Amino acid sequence: MKPFDQIAQATRWATRRLSTPVRQGSRKGIALIIVMATVAIMSTSVIEFAYQTNINVFVAANNRDELKARYMAKSAMNLTVLLLAFQYELERDPLIGRFMRNSNFQLYPLINLFLTPFSSGSLDTPIGGIDLAGGGATGFGGFHGNFKVDVSPEEGKLNINTFSRSANQNQMTWLCMLMEGENNDDLFDTEIGSDRNTIRRSELVANIVDYIDPDKSKVVLNEFCVSEGSGSGDEGGAYSRSDIEPKNAKLTTIEELRLVSGVDDAVFSRFAESMTVYPVDRVNLNLANFMVLQSLLCSHVAGAALDNWPCRDPNVLTQVTYLALALDGLREFFANPINLLFYYMNSDNASKIMQSAKTGQTVAYLNTRQLERYIKEFKSNPLVMQQFIGYSPTAQQLLGPLALQVATTAPQIIIDFNYRNMLRQVTTKSPQIFKIVAEGSYGDARKTLVSVVDFSKQKKARYLFWREY
Repeated sequence: MKPFDQIAQATRWATRRLSTPVRQGSRKGIALIIVMATVAIMSTSVIEFAYQTNINVFVAANNRDELKARYMAKSAMNLTVLLLAFQYELERDPLIGRFMRNSNFQLYPLINLFLTPFSSGSLDTPIGGIDLAGGGATGFGGFHGNFKVDVSPEEGKLNINTFSRSANQNQMTWLCMLMEGENNDDLFDTEIGSDRNTIRRSELVANIVDYIDPDKSKVVLNEFCVSEGSGSGDEGGAYSRSDIEPKNAKLTTIEELRLVSGVDDAVFSRFAESMTVYPVDRVNLNLANFMVLQSLLCSHVAGAALDNWPCRDPNVLTQVTYLALALDGLREFFANPINLLFYYMNSDNASKIMQSAKTGQTVAYLNTRQLERYIKEFKSNPLVMQQFIGYSPTAQQLLGPLALQVATTAPQIIIDFNYRNMLRQVTTKSPQIFKIVAEGSYGDARKTLVSVVDFSKQKKARYLFWREY
């Protein structure tokens, strides 16, 4: 019963009692009792009313802040898409388009730098800040709150959704090479550690292919990850103890990979960052991480064939690993503008970072042919290779301060590669598919928007994925 209903009921009861004839003296003190009861009920009602009002005010304020935070995130998302689209407009510009294309200059790493003045009226850069408030700038629209974005291209990863068309042998080999190496033995069934896991690399790759490919026949891969055909059984047999069934279609997000039989948390965390489910045809060398580079090199060692994995030879794998670390460090060195700034300003030979690089080069790869030139320079000049291993995020993560010391023990590189086939599978063109994570904040409220935007169709934004939380 509501407080006001209680007051009304008590008032009606008191009125009836007062209007009822009773003996003389029996009403003594009843008025005081009624007043005290009424005051008590009204006090409770007032407190309850004030409490409910405060709750409603707080709920309304939270809803208001969440709405503002959402639109802050949406503003960041829209501004980011606009700036990304501006990249392609600059590349077509008659005045600076040639410079943009030849230098491969990219705007996406600078997105947050460009967005900051919209919200704060100040411009903070790695080499100093510019306070625009002195000139009267207080941020676009003078709104409160803040936003930030994280933009990451997808082109540096392996597209596993290619299996939705067919079980392509080259893609399966590349995927197996991604998982090759002693550093991944802890995840798979090996002769040394067969009690840790019951699945082999080739089985896991087959399960990934079966989950995505359009047919319902089980793919069988031998120990060299070579397909021995299909039709040997139902691919759903691996899921007989669960409610999951193979999708037999493209994955919508990379998180769906967790549904594949054999993909546990350890496997997902190890390899998911090197895979994508979006339409990436060729891996971008300026974006590929160590694992993708190692997979690329292993797949194209001279003499490699479907029944021969040179990287199974520890000596070959060691050489490939050091080369991949050096190429990973080279990409990271160019990705950091501070490295370039200090090098070009302080180096005695500031025109080139490497003999294989061009004068004043600002990205690791201006074209795919530079991959071959870098590898040959590393082979002929081990000191250069050792220098860039120290910049590799993977080397720093695994070895820490010892990265440079270990680099000095790099073996002589004597292996060679099938460059013609390898260069066909890579690119250096401007990325066109981006994952955008935009976070808006207002007070204590936070809203995050996640999208994947594709600019490959006439350089216009096409959303492939959208999520809010």
